[in-house]
Amino acid sequence: MSKKRLIRKSISVLLSIVMILTGINLTGYGKTEVYAQNGVKQLGQIDIANGNILISSTGYKIVTDMEAADTVEETQYVGDYTITGTTDLYKIVVKNGSHSIIIQDLKIDLSGDGTRYNQIYRPIDFSEADECKLVIKGTNTIKAGGDCPGIYVPDSKKITIKGDGTLNVYGGESWPGIGRNGNGSIEIQGGIITSYGGKNAAGIGGSFGFAGGKIDILGGDVIAVAGENAIDIGGGAMKQNKYELSISGGSVHRFTALGDTQIKLGEATMKINSDTDLEFIKGNDGFKNKVNLYSGNIELSGNGVGYAFKVMENCQNVDITLNNFQDDSSFGWINTFEVCDGGKLNLHLAKDTKNVIYCGSESSAIRVNKTASLVIDGKGKLTAGIHNGSCSAYSAVIGSQYTCSYGNITINDGIIYADSPNPYLAAAIGTANYYDSDKGAYTEGTDNGIIAINGGEVHANIIGGIESAGNAVLQGTGGAIIYTDKINANISEYKGVTVNSSGEHKIYGEISNFRFV
Repeated sequence: MSKKRLIRKSISVLLSIVMILTGINLTGYGKTEVYAQNGVKQLGQIDIANGNILISSTGYKIVTDMEAADTVEETQYVGDYTITGTTDLYKIVVKNGSHSIIIQDLKIDLSGDGTRYNQIYRPIDFSEADECKLVIKGTNTIKAGGDCPGIYVPDSKKITIKGDGTLNVYGGESWPGIGRNGNGSIEIQGGIITSYGGKNAAGIGGSFGFAGGKIDILGGDVIAVAGENAIDIGGGAMKQNKYELSISGGSVHRFTALGDTQIKLGEATMKINSDTDLEFIKGNDGFKNKVNLYSGNIELSGNGVGYAFKVMENCQNVDITLNNFQDDSSFGWINTFEVCDGGKLNLHLAKDTKNVIYCGSESSAIRVNKTASLVIDGKGKLTAGIHNGSCSAYSAVIGSQYTCSYGNITINDGIIYADSPNPYLAAAIGTANYYDSDKGAYTEGTDNGIIAINGGEVHANIIGGIESAGNAVLQGTGGAIIYTDKINANISEYKGVTVNSSGEHKIYGEISNFRFV
């Protein structure tokens, strides 16, 4: 072998070693690939800094000039993709096919240019794809430019987002962070996701003038923030209430929802009847998922086991209608319904409906805190109670717990059944008492609100306090029948009828046109 030939061969071998170790591919434009250290090609693992990534059903291209994309040879590949890196120039476009795309510590920022609708500024574009999965790993930030969404969801197709990473995504002018014009489907299964909409666009869902499509949240931790004139999850401005939302897992932090919309809660349905401000917090193992309510008008129906509903502090504008709603659960340590201090809940029983609210130990079916208010009305029936009675003895079915005082409880209509499992320690409606080791005695709430039973039929084995009638006040305007064995309260202002377990009844106050059978 000649000396020159030997030198050339040595250089060739050395160059091959360098290519294998560095991942550099010198075989053709647009075919940059990553290599493992053992020399085996790792197709589908791509750094966004190398150019726009165009994915098809048969492979992919990497191009720096989109107008010249047709001249670039495609790398043949069928499998999962992993895309990493940082760019302020390039994007990901899925031309066709169904794919699983992992984004890992990916940063695409196209926000510095473009003021009108242009495909150039869509960072992740599934617009022509079939159903795809976007898997989140590490920390990822996606920013759209111009009039474009951060992640473009295809028409009449579904994009599934999952993983254990973080995704922060920003929509451009009048476009959502995640979504498009309302005919696609978004399913979130996991990840920590924050999605911002542009002006007139939802955080997740529709753009200006377009519906939100179908949005299913099965897991993850989701924050959606709308632009001006839009709602956080759903349709864009002018189409805010056109969307279908299902939340059966995960946490969805405080967001707004509009009327004529049904939200699936596992087997139950929450129907939004007005502008509603709420959030969903996933419960830990063995505890209920929480629905925190700040304002709005909702209707609950179906089986709501596994969910707890809380009216937040100082929130006065919450109306809930129960329409054959059932929550016959035994979850302990969390109230099925709770009205926090300063809050007010108007609870309506839909006509001719049968509703059930139960809870487990150390909790109330409806907790009414000291400065809160509960008003119940309607022509339906409500059965409320506490399971695991031996442990639940220190909570009223409707009212307070331990030595805490309850707020104002008003019943204007409906048929209410609420029996305490241990009437010696807790009322059905009112307060409970608890052994205070410092005082060496049982004590109960003493600064209670007023129980006003103005109408309907109330079946409750004990109403008011436990040790002292002076700690509770019962009022009524006439028209109510109370079936009870004990009223431990000041009843000087009560008008109505009481009936004990033996059928004996008493009439209090002057009552006109009163029906009693």
